[in-house]
Amino acid sequence: MDLIFLHGLGQNPSSWNETLSFLPQCIKAYCPDLLNLCEDKVYEKIYLAFENYVDDFSNPINLCGISLGAVLALNYTLNHADKVSSLVLIAPQYKMPKLLLRFQNIVFRFMPDSLISKDGIAKQDIIQLTNSMRFLDFEQELKSVACSTLMKQL
Repeated sequence: MDLIFLHGLGQNPSSWNETLSFLPQCIKAYCPDLLNLCEDKVYEKIYLAFENYVDDFSNPINLCGISLGAVLALNYTLNHADKVSSLVLIAPQYKMPKLLLRFQNIVFRFMPDSLISKDGIAKQDIIQLTNSMRFLDFEQELKSVACSTLMKQL
């Protein structure tokens, strides 16, 4: 069984270390560094890089994502239903809160870099990424998710 864990914005693959310590040896777990899969910190580019990453798996996969990782997992599942066995979404957004993201980015512009920049990701990259996600809306496509799915809103 291949299980891919996808971290959120402001996190990195090591965020899953404790979770991974509880998995049995028979499970192959992967934790890609989503924000370093590609140079550009724009959602569409990160998604395409993630899609290429998953294409290397020959068997159907199981995806578990939190926040940004949940959005990527859902997006991938909607585009490649035949490649996903199961889906675990933690704090997913299937329809981005445009106003909230816009307000957040305005606040971020006035905050010092040191408060926002995380794990080598610059403040401007975070603003660019969240801005590029503002118009994502998977609401109409949700009914087409056919694999086993667990969703937890925080």
